[in-house]
Amino acid sequence: MNPRLARGYFTMLGSVNQILDREFVFIKNDEDVVTGIITIYDIALQFKHLSEPFIELQLIEDSIRKFIDQKIDNKPLTLFFNKKYPGKKIETTRDLTFGEYIAILENKDLWSPDNINLDRKTFIEKLDVIRKIRNDLMHFKITQLSDDSMKELKDVSKFFRMLEKVT
Repeated sequence: MNPRLARGYFTMLGSVNQILDREFVFIKNDEDVVTGIITIYDIALQFKHLSEPFIELQLIEDSIRKFIDQKIDNKPLTLFFNKKYPGKKIETTRDLTFGEYIAILENKDLWSPDNINLDRKTFIEKLDVIRKIRNDLMHFKITQLSDDSMKELKDVSKFFRMLEKVT
């Protein structure tokens, strides 16, 4: 990390307590001239912005696990995993990776979307977009999610909430 940027983060973190105590802090430039203000609202907005993608991802993963648990029998699922991932112990859907969710849902022998009128190809493509966003976030390849990526997360999360109502 850039040393100047690191100093900025530490200064900002040190300022959080001041913001909590006073409800604001003034921002000064190198000449000690006030150039801005940070308020509790700004901190709350930043917290929302940073945490929201992780919350949406958690909702999506919980929905996928629930979907797999409800739609796919355990015996064929166990056989699939023993063949595709020999040596990997899977006790619950919580033991699966996002890529493994996709592999399960792609497999026509394990699950058929016919009973819910769902296009498998489109469904898998959307999940793969989410997988990429998830991996970028979790592996710190990006520090801030784009508006388009956040919309993808919200759309898929909303889709699963709607899907739960009809299945």
